[in-house]
Amino acid sequence: MSRRSTSSSSSRRGDQSYVDHKDERATLSEQQTLSSLRGKEVPFPLRLHKTLELATKSNSPIVSWLPHGRAFMVHDKIRFEAEVLGPYLQIKSMDQFKSQLASHGFRRMGRGSGCDAGGYYHELFLKRRDFLAFRMTKISSSKGKGYRKSSSESSDPDLYRLPSC
Repeated sequence: MSRRSTSSSSSRRGDQSYVDHKDERATLSEQQTLSSLRGKEVPFPLRLHKTLELATKSNSPIVSWLPHGRAFMVHDKIRFEAEVLGPYLQIKSMDQFKSQLASHGFRRMGRGSGCDAGGYYHELFLKRRDFLAFRMTKISSSKGKGYRKSSSESSDPDLYRLPSC
C-alpha cells in the first residue's frame, strides 16, 4: 500500500506530494524477473540500483544513497564517469547518464534541499527495494520532463519526514 506524504507549508520545502512505496512488496512476477535477468537486458534503473548497492557495501566515496534511502548522490563526478559509468552502467558520459535519469523520471534535489541538494530521487527508486525499479516507466521524450534542476526551494519533498528505507 502506498502512502502519500505532503510537506507542510511551514517546512522549508513546500507542497510537493511524494508517494511512499517503502512498504510495498514484490509481486511474484517481479521476483521471477529479478532472478532471471542477465547482462545488458537489465533495465537502466535496476543497473543503477545494483551499482548503488555495491557502492554501499564497499563504502564508496564516489556515489551513495542518502541517509533516508530515498535518493542518491554522486560525490565525485570525475571518478564516477571514469570508474562507474562504463563498467557498471554501460554509459559513456555524464550527459548520457543525466539523459537516462531524465527519461526515467528522476528529479534532482534543488539548492533548498539542504544536504540533499544535487541528489537524485524517484518515488520508485528506494534503497533495498530493487523490485520497484521494474515499475518505473521510460518517458518517451525527456525534453522538459523528468530530471530538472530545481531553483525553487518549495518544489522538493522533505524526504527526512518519511521513515528511512
